[in-house]
Amino acid sequence: MTNFPSLINANKYESYLSLFYKLIREMYTGRSKILSKYKISEKAHFLPVEAPEWLLGITDTPSDHLPITYCPTEYLLDPRETIKFCPECMRAGYHSVFFMLKSISMCAVHRCNLLSMCGLCCNRFLGTIPIDSYFDCPVTVGRTDIICRTCKLSWPDISEGHLDLSERADLLSALTVWKSHSDWYRSIVQGASQSSQLCKDYYSDVTRDSAIAPLEARYKLTSTERLLGMIEGGQKAYWIKFHNNLPLSEMATEQYHNLREYVAFYCLEIKQKYLADHDECCLKINSLTGYMPMHEARAPLCVPALAYVVLRLKLACAIWPTPNSVASEKSCFDNLFRYIEPDIKPAELRKLIMFIFLKIMGDIQSNVTRGRSFNILLRTQSVTNDFFYFRRTMYRWRTVCRSDFEMDSSCWISADGTYNKLSVMWYHDQSPYKAMMII
Repeated sequence: MTNFPSLINANKYESYLSLFYKLIREMYTGRSKILSKYKISEKAHFLPVEAPEWLLGITDTPSDHLPITYCPTEYLLDPRETIKFCPECMRAGYHSVFFMLKSISMCAVHRCNLLSMCGLCCNRFLGTIPIDSYFDCPVTVGRTDIICRTCKLSWPDISEGHLDLSERADLLSALTVWKSHSDWYRSIVQGASQSSQLCKDYYSDVTRDSAIAPLEARYKLTSTERLLGMIEGGQKAYWIKFHNNLPLSEMATEQYHNLREYVAFYCLEIKQKYLADHDECCLKINSLTGYMPMHEARAPLCVPALAYVVLRLKLACAIWPTPNSVASEKSCFDNLFRYIEPDIKPAELRKLIMFIFLKIMGDIQSNVTRGRSFNILLRTQSVTNDFFYFRRTMYRWRTVCRSDFEMDSSCWISADGTYNKLSVMWYHDQSPYKAMMII
């Protein structure tokens, strides 16, 4: 068996499967013989965690062509089960490595939805079928391309396709669009490897939407979803610098009382600034957070008042609700004191409390704008670098209880004593389950 990898052209961000397909045709042999030659198992071939030897002979940048570079293994498609493709790209003999990510559903070059190969085309692409069948001409003698009637996949001879030279040059030039995808996914996968929960959330279909804006702000990059036009506008996110260290020593009584006075004053500042016209809303929502009622109780949706009530609960409770929950404005600040130094500067403390309020208010807007009912829960979480960002809140959301009567009638805050929870309810949401907002 002769090795000709140097004759194979590796296009930008072309998948290793596409390059292997070229290698099969160039070497005129099957997949199993090539893997045997390079001592590669089937499992390692289909989900490679490092560059195989055959790929090193084709390109100087093997990581560009491996899906593991851009995504953890559990969020990759197994090519033995599913292979997505762009019909226009494949017409020119090109298959992008990004098509192997579960989260990608569109081609960035042609702005079209990806299709799935049928079983026969998968076998052909993976080198499962006999090598002689690659060169059959079932339509007319001399024809080197085949169009599958099942999945509409066009099979060019090696990689030349039936585009003219100018069309092919245009397509290869357009492949630079994948560079932005590469920058984005390399940043996210690196963050996930460093245990960033926010980066891990991005890979989940359930939490991806909420993670996009803060990750764009963190890495100063545009997400693939925004580049593909799948999302537009939305809330901007901002990160702050805050030195977070657990207290090195126990807090003295005098320090404890001094800090309580400071925090109470800073909370009053927030209330005067953001809730000047929302006193009644605050009272109604606050009443829902005491000992839970036996039957459902309601209050109109007021984003700033709800954010303030949740802020007070967060400053007091590591976990909420509990059977012995007290109303937010009767609560203390002991949960906050677990995370700050006893000698923290008042200016830093004021900044921290304001940040938490803005973060909660932005998260409430983000959840409400999805039009889904959701439960609000406070849970003990590790305060890592992922915590220190907040979303910008639009003016109309800070005044929603007074200016948007349609919103007020279709969306409300609910407390149910049976399950000990606080919920934001949408009248039109018919989903069988509620989302969670965990703070």
